[in-house]
Amino acid sequence: METKQLSNETIGQTDFPSGLFNWAGYRSGGVKRPFHNGSGRPTGILVETPLTVRLRSWVDNLLKSPATAPTSVLLVGGPGNGKTDAVEVLIGYFGKLIGAEDRLVEELARIYNPTDGTLAPRKVILSLRSFSPNLPDGFPSQLHIVQDASEDPLQFGISRGKLLATEIRNCLLSPNEAIYICCANRGVVSEAITAAKIDPVFNDAVQVLDDLLNAVTSGPKDVPCWPLTTAPRIAAWPMDIESLTGLESDGKEPVFLSFINVATDEQRWPKTCSGGKICPFCTNRKQLSNDETKKGLAILLRYFELASGKRWTFRDLFSLIPHIIVGDDKEYATKSGSKNPCEWVREQIKKQNKNPSETFKIKLDLASKLYQHRLFPNWPSFRTTQYQFAVRDLASLKQESLFPAIGLFSWFGLRRRQVETDISRLLSSTWSETLDPALATGSINLIESKKLSFTIQEVEERFSLSVADGLEMVESQLSNLEKDILKELAKSDAFLTSQAYPRRMNTSAKLIQQVIRQFCCRLVKRSIGCRRGICKEMLQQKAFHDTTINSEGLKKFRKSLQSLLHNDKNRYVASLATTFGQPTPNKSKDVQIITSQVEVKIIPRMKMDSRPTDPVQYVSIGNYLIPITMDLFALLLDRDTGLRAASLTTAAFALFDTTRSIVTGEVSRDPKLREDGLFINIGSCRESFYLDGNDLSVILREEENAN
Repeated sequence: METKQLSNETIGQTDFPSGLFNWAGYRSGGVKRPFHNGSGRPTGILVETPLTVRLRSWVDNLLKSPATAPTSVLLVGGPGNGKTDAVEVLIGYFGKLIGAEDRLVEELARIYNPTDGTLAPRKVILSLRSFSPNLPDGFPSQLHIVQDASEDPLQFGISRGKLLATEIRNCLLSPNEAIYICCANRGVVSEAITAAKIDPVFNDAVQVLDDLLNAVTSGPKDVPCWPLTTAPRIAAWPMDIESLTGLESDGKEPVFLSFINVATDEQRWPKTCSGGKICPFCTNRKQLSNDETKKGLAILLRYFELASGKRWTFRDLFSLIPHIIVGDDKEYATKSGSKNPCEWVREQIKKQNKNPSETFKIKLDLASKLYQHRLFPNWPSFRTTQYQFAVRDLASLKQESLFPAIGLFSWFGLRRRQVETDISRLLSSTWSETLDPALATGSINLIESKKLSFTIQEVEERFSLSVADGLEMVESQLSNLEKDILKELAKSDAFLTSQAYPRRMNTSAKLIQQVIRQFCCRLVKRSIGCRRGICKEMLQQKAFHDTTINSEGLKKFRKSLQSLLHNDKNRYVASLATTFGQPTPNKSKDVQIITSQVEVKIIPRMKMDSRPTDPVQYVSIGNYLIPITMDLFALLLDRDTGLRAASLTTAAFALFDTTRSIVTGEVSRDPKLREDGLFINIGSCRESFYLDGNDLSVILREEENAN
C-alpha cells in the first residue's frame, strides 16, 4: 500500500503514545473538515486507496478527452467513509495538472473555513479560467463542489432532495458547462428520486437518478457506476463496498495496515520507556510492529465485516487503533491533569506494596491495557454467593500462595471499566460475541512454528491439568506481563492441588481452582489467537471469507441448501397452514403442497472496472433472491458436518422458516415453478389433489407416492 507524507510538521508533531489520543473519531484528528489542514488524516500521511487512484485517472482522462469523459462525479456513502478527504486529494491533483498549483486548494480552504463566524456554503462555484487561462478547448469553464448534499434542509424553499435532483438534471442536460463534484449519502439520493417523480420538470432525470441509486447500493445485480449506463457523462462511486481491512483486488495489502504502520512507527515513540519492560503500551507497539500480528488483526477485522455486514470506515479505524494501543486520556486523568500513559504505568508500579493481592490486581490492570485484551475486554464478574463464600473461605487461611487467586477474584468484581465510546461498546458486545479467541475450540493450531505446534484442544487439555503445565507449553508466546500473571497464578493452583487445607474447604478449593485454570487458558487463547487471526468458530469464519474471494466454494453451499429445502425424494414439501415461526401443525389439520424440485442457483458476481466488487453473494430459490449471510452459511455448514436439524438454534430455525415461507408463496403463485404439477394434501385424507396447469384431479396418495 503506497503512502505519501504530507508534511514534516505533522509527523513528529506529538510523540506517541499520547499523540494517539487525537486519532479518535470524536476528536479533531478523526474527523476531516473540508480543506482544513488541522483536521482528519491523523496519521499525517496520504494513503493511496483504489478510489484515489481512480480519481487521479479520471482527471487525466478529463484533460485528454473533455468532450467524452464524465464531468460529474458523485461519492455516495455514510459519514466517516473518506469522501471529504478524497475530494481534497482530487482537487489538489487537478490544480497541479492545470497549472494552478496550490491556489485552487487555498481558495477552497478560505471558502470552507470562514473566519467571520458564518457557515460555509453548501455549494461552491469557481471559475476555472481564473486559475488556468490555458485550459484545453471544450473544457468546462466552472468547478462546482457540493461537499455535503445532506446540508441545508431548506435553501430558498427547496428541499435538499429537490436541490440534488436539479443539479443532476443540469449535469445531464449540460455536461460541458461545469465539473460537478458531490458528496452525498443514499438517503439524499432517495429523496432526490422522490422529488423528481412528483415534479414533471424532472422527467428526463428520473431514470438517471434511479440508476444512480441502484449503482451505489449493494444488491444482487452488479450495476455499473463509473460511468452510469444511462448517463455516460456522470460517474458515481459507492464508498462503503470496498473494504479497508481486506486484500485489494490487485493483491495489495489492506489499507488498514498503513495506519497501523504509522501508529507503531518506532521513531515516534520514546527510546526509553519510564514504565519499563512491562509497559503495556510499548508492548503493544512492539507486538503490532510484527507482520504476522498486523495481518492477524486485519483478518479479524475482515471476518467481523463479513459476519456483521457492516464495513469498517476510516473513522472507525482511526478510533479503534488508539483504543487498542493506548485507550482514552481520561483513563489516566489525575487531580493534576492527564498523565502520559507511560508515566501512568510507572506510578502504578510504584503503588505495588507489601499487600500481594493488591500488587497482583495492579498487574492485572496493566495486562488489561494490552491490545488483545482491549480488543476482547469481557471477563465474568463472579459475584454470585458461592464464589464470594469460596474466596472468603480460602482467604481465612492467610496463605501467601493464595494471594494471587484472591486478588484475581477481587479484580473480577472491582476492575475499572474502560471509558465508554462507540468503539468500546462495540468491542464489548457484538464484536466479542462473534469472534472472541477465548471461546475458540477444536483442532486448529494455536501455536505453530518450525519447532513446535499445538492445537487449541491440546492447550486446553494442558491447562486443565495445571497452570504450570500450560505455562510451560506457551511461555515463549506470551508478553512479560502475561507470563508474570500466569506464574503467580501457578503458585495458587499448585497450593490448591496439594490439598494443604482443611477438608471442609474442598468444595471451595475446587471451585476457585477451576476458575483460575479457565482464566489462564482463556488469557492465553486470547493473546495468541489475536496475534494469529484465530477466533471463535474459526473454520466457519474462514470458509465464509474464502467464498467472497472465490465463488467456487459456494457450489457445496448450493447443494446443501437444495438438500435442506427438499425431502429424501428430492421433492419440495411445505405447509400452507402455518407461517414462519409457528410450530408444525397436527397431521390431521395440516395442508401441504408437494412439487418437484425447486431450482437453487448461485448468482455469479461480475468483476468489472466500472464498479467495486460486492463481497455479498446471492442465491436464487425459484424467483426469490436471498443474500448469503454468515448465519445462513454457518447453518448449512453445521448441518453438513453432522448436526441434526433438531439441534439447530432458534435463530437458525427462524431463518430457514422465513426462507421456506417465501419460497412456498412463490411456488403457489408462479406456474413456471410447478411445471411438473403440484400435489395438495389436506389433513389425513387418503386422496390428494393434483394441479397440472389449470386441470385439477383427485388421486390416491399411494399413486402420488409412486410418482
